[in-house]
Amino acid sequence: IAVVQEVGLKTVFVVRRYGAGAIFTQLPFVVFVLCFLLVGLVDANVWLDMPRTSAHLCAILFVEMTTELMLKHMTMQRFQPMRWMLVPLVVFTILIVSGYWPFESLSKADYLLIYAALAGAFLVTKCAVVVHELCHILDIWCFDITRRRRQRRNVSNGKAD
Repeated sequence: IAVVQEVGLKTVFVVRRYGAGAIFTQLPFVVFVLCFLLVGLVDANVWLDMPRTSAHLCAILFVEMTTELMLKHMTMQRFQPMRWMLVPLVVFTILIVSGYWPFESLSKADYLLIYAALAGAFLVTKCAVVVHELCHILDIWCFDITRRRRQRRNVSNGKAD
């Protein structure tokens, strides 16, 4: 009841503040939740057989969507609701719900493990690229914002050039 209330109130708030078009930013999150719920309802053992991998996959997908939404909001760009990271999850959900598993040599657990590993690698790379680009644009170092990037230290005497 609390989840339905929270989602309902937030949806009404977002639509009132930003217009009905803003509801499309929530579409990937709805697909994400529905896929996990449908697979859990049809065959809960898919998630329960590999709980850590399932939790990692859930977290990776959520972080990717959330950080992309925040980045687009901060840079005032249009958020693309189509998330390529969700396509394997949608395909997996369709296969589980239909009861058809076409891969003889690939188990469901292996599919999830490969999916989680590739999604995690993509997310780490994406975050590294975004941080690098932000540091370059702001002309700062990642963990040292007091010194400009162009200011280099002379190794021999330790003074700034």
